[in-house]
Order: sequence, then C-alpha cells, then structure tokens
Amino acid sequence: MFNLLFFISGTYALSYWNIVDNGFLPQFKGNSCMYKDLNPLCKTMFTNPTTENIIYSLDNLNIYDVLNSNESVIEDTFHWLSVATCRIGYNQNPTGGSTENPIKIPYVLGNKLLSLASYLHREPTTGYASLVLDNCEILSYKDEDIYNYDNYIIQRTVTSESEEFAHRTEKGFYASHCAVEYSLGSAIKNLLELSDIENHNDDNIVKTLRKISYNIRKAIPVLKHMRHFFNSEHFFRYLRSFVKCGNIGDNGIVFEGPDECINIILPNGTTREIQYGKTIYGFRGPTGAQTSSLPSIDSALQITTSISSDPNLELTMKEFRQYHPLQHYELNNMLEKLHLRDTIIKLDNPLLTDAYNDAVTAVAEFRFAHVDHVMTYIFRSIPHVPAKYVTGTGNTPVATYLCKSAIGTLMSRITEKASNNLPTVSIPQICFHECETNSLDVHDKYYCELFYKSQL
Repeated sequence: MFNLLFFISGTYALSYWNIVDNGFLPQFKGNSCMYKDLNPLCKTMFTNPTTENIIYSLDNLNIYDVLNSNESVIEDTFHWLSVATCRIGYNQNPTGGSTENPIKIPYVLGNKLLSLASYLHREPTTGYASLVLDNCEILSYKDEDIYNYDNYIIQRTVTSESEEFAHRTEKGFYASHCAVEYSLGSAIKNLLELSDIENHNDDNIVKTLRKISYNIRKAIPVLKHMRHFFNSEHFFRYLRSFVKCGNIGDNGIVFEGPDECINIILPNGTTREIQYGKTIYGFRGPTGAQTSSLPSIDSALQITTSISSDPNLELTMKEFRQYHPLQHYELNNMLEKLHLRDTIIKLDNPLLTDAYNDAVTAVAEFRFAHVDHVMTYIFRSIPHVPAKYVTGTGNTPVATYLCKSAIGTLMSRITEKASNNLPTVSIPQICFHECETNSLDVHDKYYCELFYKSQL
C-alpha cells in the first residue's frame, strides 16, 4: 500500500486548489458525494450518524477506486471521512471535555482516512478545509447575495438533520466563514500581484498596498455579519461540543487495527507516524486558525511578530499549517520569500512606508474584530468562566492567541521615517483588561509591554 501511495502522491496534480478570484476557496468546486459508493455514508451522516451506522455505511467503499478518480472525488471523500471521524469523536465524548479515554476510530474508517491523508500529505483529522473551504457551494456571486445564508449549500455537517438547532447553526457557521474567505479573496489576489515586486515601480507598489488595505478592511463587516447567518447564542449552547470532535487534542485518538504503522509525510516534510492501536496525541481540533488566508497575508507582508511574540503560539500556528492543502502551504512559503517589509525599508520611500503600515494596520484591525467577535459568541455565553480557561476548538487559549496575534501584528509596522500619523486602533476590552489586571498567567510580561507600546 505504501509504495502505491508514494507513487501516486509524487504524481499528484494540484489544480483543485488553484488560487484565482475566490481566494482559498477551490476554484473548481465539485458536487458532494459524487462517488456512488460514498452515498451511504453521506445519507447516514444527515439522518442517523451513530458509530455503528457510520461503519456499516463504509462496507462497499473501495479506497483504491477513489484514489484512481479525479481530484474532486478524492478531496470530497477525504473530507467526508474526516467529518465522520469527528462525529464518532462526538458520539464517544458528547460534552467535548477532557477525559482519560482517547477517541477510538474503527479500522474500516481509520484505514481509509489514513490512506487518503497519506496521499494528500495532510493530517488525518477534521480540518478547516473539510468544514469550510471545500464545504460551501456558492449559488450566486452577486454582491447582494454573497453575504446571505441562503446563498450557500453546505455539503457536510457533523450534526444530523434531527439535531435541529445545532444543525442550522452549523450550516450558518460554515456559510459565514465561506463568505469571509470569499471576501478576503481580493486581498489575496492583490498580494500575488506583488510576487514579482522587482518589476514594479514605487507608485504601483503603493497602489497595490492600498488595495490590499481596502480589501482586508472590506472583510471586517463580513466577519461581523456572522450573526445574521445564525443565532449567536446557539453556537456555544448547541454546536460547539459537536465541532470539538470529542476533544482529541486533550484526549488523544486511537486508530484501531492490526499491529502496523503508517507514516504520513506532512507539508513541512516532517512525518506523522500513526501506529494502529496506540494513542496519538498532538492533533488539533477544527478551527478558524487553520485558515490559509491570514497566514498567507502575514507571509506576504512579512508580519512575523503576530506569532513570534510567544514561542508556544508560534509552534501552534506552524502546526495548524499542516492541515492546509499542500498547494496552500507551498504558496505561503513562496510569499514568505517576498521579504516585502525589508524591501520597503530598503526603498526608503515615506509614501511606500505609510502604505505598507496601513496594510499591516488593516490586518490588526481584522484580528481585533475577531477578538470582539469571540467575545460575542463565546465569552458572553460563559461569563462565569475566567478567560484563561477558555480554549478554542483548536485547543488554544482563545484570549491569549487572539490578543497576542493582534498586538504582535501592530508591532510589524515600520516606525523609522514613517508618518507621525500612524493609524490608531481600538483595543478590545478583553485584551486591555488582562494586562491592566496583571494577569501574567494568561499574558506574559512581554506581551503586555507590546500592548502598552501599541498605545503610544
């Protein structure tokens, strides 16, 4: 099996994830459950996704036939299997809390998921690509339609149709994220225009940076529009435990099967070793932090301080990238080589510096909007729990991750020879409060120093 997978992966064409006008949403989105032997699983997931029913529905699914199909079929099958794995995690641990029991994935599912993960060079769990990027069929691209819930057909859900509030919320949750991804698509396209920066004069670079600023800011009201896709109170109360997938980050996961080992070569070249029957730790639950958009914007603008302010945060973000489609990972690496910030400093043009700083500020504004967003959807739903104990579905402390990332973004602005009128940014209450109360168990001293510097 391994030689076959190695051969196929070496010849795999990555046109499915071409980046054009839709940002990181697939350019050639296929229909869901297009492979006939996948239909029983799809029906089961929507009607009665018990673990027994899921396993029974996979009896006739031949993974080698899938691997000999086109890219759309391969991606769709991998994503359905990963969502089914998430559902089994929920079935075994419906509260999503930390337990002493790892999530156990039966061989008939685990073996197929691991084979596709090895082929795609991706972590064998439910990721952002499964639940968002490759999960939305957009019906209309008209401006008046793109930000409406009814404009999106959600192909896969962890919940079933009988779980009414959770199911409706889940579809709205993914649809709203797809709207944000689509909105950021213009900024991604602008960034790619700078990939041959040596062929641009200063005026063209300024114009492109201003377009980037505008298009990033254009995505902020789309993010805040999420409350029109679903009831914000329903997210924490009904949906969150489903998308935690049994909390495999804390509890670990066991792929049941014979005494064998599968090695998955991840995008960064490291190997994820999966030993059947052994508890595996280190997987992350599905989270918006696995998006390809913001890491690529960071790479292109050379915003390194958004994550380097904390070694743990930096490691976490690197781990999230292993859930990206391979082409997204490679694009991110390519954008890192632009060294745009260094180039702007070298060109020593005040107009360029100000345009660059405004683009960086726009990224910080988006991140702070996300902080405000999380306050609405999570913290206000559990006001009795201190912020330091609240983690996201990716098992990161939410306040720490978001506040550090946003403050760190501001620190990438170029101050030397910059305008005296750098854009100001309003800091959300939760970031301000935790530094003011000296909560150094949540935010280390260095982070708070960055916070105060950003106020100057």
